[in-house]
Amino acid sequence: MPIAKGLVSGSTPSRQRVDPSAFSQIVVPVPDAISEQRAIAAVLGKLQAAVAAQQAIIDRTAELKAALMAKLFTEGTRGEPTKETVSGIVPISWGSKPLGDAIEPPQYGLSVRGEAAGRYPILRMNCQRNGRVAFDDLQYVDIDDRTFAAYKLRRGDILFNRTNSADLVGRTAIFDDDRDAVFASYLIRMQPRRDELLPAYLNHYLNWERTQQRLKAIATRGVSQSNISAGKLKIFDVAFPTPDEQEEIAGALGAVDQRIAFAEAQRELSHELFAAMLDELMTGRIRVNELDLAALGVSADA
Repeated sequence: MPIAKGLVSGSTPSRQRVDPSAFSQIVVPVPDAISEQRAIAAVLGKLQAAVAAQQAIIDRTAELKAALMAKLFTEGTRGEPTKETVSGIVPISWGSKPLGDAIEPPQYGLSVRGEAAGRYPILRMNCQRNGRVAFDDLQYVDIDDRTFAAYKLRRGDILFNRTNSADLVGRTAIFDDDRDAVFASYLIRMQPRRDELLPAYLNHYLNWERTQQRLKAIATRGVSQSNISAGKLKIFDVAFPTPDEQEEIAGALGAVDQRIAFAEAQRELSHELFAAMLDELMTGRIRVNELDLAALGVSADA
């Protein structure tokens, strides 16, 4: 545990504090040579810059995706004239109808308490990341085979976040995995009828900023949470082109998602390298003169 965190006192996050007098007594190891201190700072600065550079790529690519979504969901890929519908401006050949007409009956998740271990992972609200289901921070449930069969997730299922804060309600993710898993009660499972509505297209469409605004407008507001019921979801209008054009749109947006995922992976690698190097240099297990400073882009007289 970091030394400073070990000095924290207080029973709740809002009341926690560090005693200034105790903090001032922390012993900081300092290399004798100013040149070594400068070199350490330069090396760590380069690694921090690498993390920041990847984050900048992620941010710029996310902005590109937002602009691309707005163009594709209002203009399509065929250069057609547009028309006004209940769901907004769309190409003239697109259809628009209630979501319930294009999916199987939506299904609420399991009302079972998750545990640290169990037979099956139960995916919750926190298992959504950038429109995809992530097996992160998992909890598990022990359920019988019949219950598992009723709630087992299948590739292409859409998980809709029906209850959360006003900012997060309506967040949607696609399950694109073959691992066994079930889903929790705060989520709704949607299974598109693929002859008219492709899962990847629907997932992108529901996560589009303009659609998210429309979804939040139909949410029931509570003191700290908002809710969108399956009934409201079924009558929510969606716009969609032919399956061929849906596939083109999903493919274009999926390619942007892949670029973001690659940059996120590179950012995490850079962050892990920074954390490891910080620990090694600050404890003296590695001295800066043992590093190839030229390869790191650091001047020897930094």
